Amino acid sequence: MRFILLTALFLCFITGCKENSKKPGLKIVDPAVGLTMTVPGSFPRLDQETKKETFQKGKRAIDKLHDSVFVLSDIQKVNLFSHDDNNMFILNTQDYDFKTQGDFRSAINEVNKLVYETQIKNYPASKIDSASSKEIIDGVEFIKFVLNAKVNNDITMHMVNYSKLFKNNKDFTAAVVFTDEELGKEMLKAFKAATFKK
Repeated sequence: MRFILLTALFLCFITGCKENSKKPGLKIVDPAVGLTMTVPGSFPRLDQETKKETFQKGKRAIDKLHDSVFVLSDIQKVNLFSHDDNNMFILNTQDYDFKTQGDFRSAINEVNKLVYETQIKNYPASKIDSASSKEIIDGVEFIKFVLNAKVNNDITMHMVNYSKLFKNNKDFTAAVVFTDEELGKEMLKAFKAATFKK
């Protein structure tokens, strides 16, 4: 599920997402992980139908690249925000099952590897780089994964993904995908200003 969400989001700009008009900032509260943040008005939340369309298009692109069929689990609770086709933000919290998913860090590394390989397949002539690190936001340590794909001389797609397994076995993801540096900075600043109740 995590691989599909992240990669669909990253691939979305080539398959087209519906552009939304600007709305005021939206306060998001996720009691499962204690999150409170305000998503900038330049990233309105997609409605359920548009969100479903977006992930389905991304999934079709992923299936074609990997010549296989990936399962897209329930996306009802996933929050997807889109400035336009090239600048998006996703928030997702789901249960983590150690019996079926194994060690969390290993699972994250595997997902990051798949995302990287997918971008290599999607842009074989492009320069793609990635890096993993840790970052602390409001006292909470996240696994951070950054991927940059220079699509052409004018466009570089960036993905910054934050992952955390909370003590209640809630798997939390926040990801920003952008081509516009200013929009990317705005969204990252908003996430880094988030608070998490301990």
